[in-house]
Amino acid sequence: MVAAALYDEGYARKYRDRDEALLQVATFQEFIAWLQRACGRFTHPIDVLDLGCGTGRYFWGVTNARSLVGFDASAAMLAEARHPICADRINANVTLVQGDLATHSFPDRSFDLVYSIGVLAEHVPLDAALVARVSSWLKPDGRFAFTTVHPQSSANAATPARQPGPADGARRSRPRAAPTTDVRRNVRR
Repeated sequence: MVAAALYDEGYARKYRDRDEALLQVATFQEFIAWLQRACGRFTHPIDVLDLGCGTGRYFWGVTNARSLVGFDASAAMLAEARHPICADRINANVTLVQGDLATHSFPDRSFDLVYSIGVLAEHVPLDAALVARVSSWLKPDGRFAFTTVHPQSSANAATPARQPGPADGARRSRPRAAPTTDVRRNVRR
């Protein structure tokens, strides 16, 4: 698991320290509003999975949830997720799970909503196999909502292991991530 090795305790602490400052960033607030709209499409309390939860910075945006599972490859990031920002706004029962998304599985029909912000297509390939696996975890009428980050986006950290581009470290102007439309999955069995 590359992500588990990349995000050690020092990195995870710095990442978590930035979470507080994000509360004042308009794009972050847009992601929270997008997540709240995705949750608001349900008329009943929901079970939610956050794929690549990191420090749990988006947990407080989950509304109307009975349970929330935060999944990440990094134990250090999950340690920070035990104390996420705006913890007083989180009403769901939160469970943290460490694993490799390429091999980890959840029981079929476990979640009403699976979401991922800024992880797919950056840390984990977004392909038909992953979508099929996530679809199997969704309850009937469940939803898979996600954003993607282009691998060459300036939103990526300048960490050599994550930042594609010229070896000389020259920076290029790149588009930032933006919320995508959520994908509704109707599971009929």
